[in-house]
Amino acid sequence: MDINEKDGNEETALYIAVSNNSKETVDILLSHGANVNEKIKYGNTALHIATHFNYKEMTELLLSHGAKY
Repeated sequence: MDINEKDGNEETALYIAVSNNSKETVDILLSHGANVNEKIKYGNTALHIATHFNYKEMTELLLSHGAKY
């Protein structure tokens, strides 16, 4: 299975985990090679969702793994 595979909504597991503010899941996904800059529908990334919802710790975690807008 591809860790960066997108679902029917064009969202990755990382994007969904960030949306749910699940730091533990995000840590696991990133440690297994999830692409922190993978774009979903409309060009958004996990970092977009973390900053949109003002998830400060999540934003810092993503940035520490090389996330970019």
